[in-house]
Amino acid sequence: MLFGLLGHKNKTRRTLARLAGVRLESARDRAGFSFGAILRSAPRPTTTVCFKVDNPDEVGSELLLQWEDAIAEDESVLASAYTVDSTGSYMAVTFKQVDKSERKDAGQALTRLAAMLPDFYEFNDVVSTPMTAEDIYDRVVEAIGTQGGTWPEMQVGTVDETVSTVAFDAVNAVSFDVMDDADLDGLLRELVLDDELAGVARWTRIFRPGLEAEEEDLGRHSGVLTVSAEASRAQVENVAAALLNQLSAVERLRVRRVYGRQMSGFLAGLGIGDLVWDAEKVTV
Repeated sequence: MLFGLLGHKNKTRRTLARLAGVRLESARDRAGFSFGAILRSAPRPTTTVCFKVDNPDEVGSELLLQWEDAIAEDESVLASAYTVDSTGSYMAVTFKQVDKSERKDAGQALTRLAAMLPDFYEFNDVVSTPMTAEDIYDRVVEAIGTQGGTWPEMQVGTVDETVSTVAFDAVNAVSFDVMDDADLDGLLRELVLDDELAGVARWTRIFRPGLEAEEEDLGRHSGVLTVSAEASRAQVENVAAALLNQLSAVERLRVRRVYGRQMSGFLAGLGIGDLVWDAEKVTV
């Protein structure tokens, strides 16, 4: 789908509200590979690591479910994400910082993750590469249609978040929360790569492990569907409507606009550890 280019205003460096106080650190795992880690202190201390999937065509729903179940065996895992868009497929895992030493010294959390991360790179037939801090930053910068600087600053002139949309200069975006449904997950992973939607739509499947204290709690799946482009708000809304029209009436009942939390929805859809259920209101 083609959009006319819109003019750019002079851009200044600013930190997006949901990234204020969020740190991006670099470390090396036990195999010597560099990886980036996103550290948050609120609303709970967490560390998120990201991977790019090397063989996305071989990762189906069943294999992805097995990967999620295996990851969730670590009691410190808060959530995992699997993202698909025209640039590739990505995985992310968000860990709780487990004790006072990790919360006091982020290096302790990074040391723990460095020891375990190589086990994540190859799981059955899922092969992935750890994303460096630069990779993570570049992914966010590219998504909002700007140029880089120094984390967490972005070169963006205007950020406009409404109850139902968010805009970064000329890039307009809308995000939707999708309730758990295995068939819908598979369909959306295909639709966002369709020729008409490639480069415009992004789908992120999110898994929250069950509570250890409740044996029958197997966890919960959900997802974030985002449509964004350097285009007018009306054009982006039209694309979103066209995408949703490809779903059945029953499937559309499982898709709800992320009202009042569009910034969080957009960032959650990038799979960088922003948990949309933690956001309670418009942040700009």
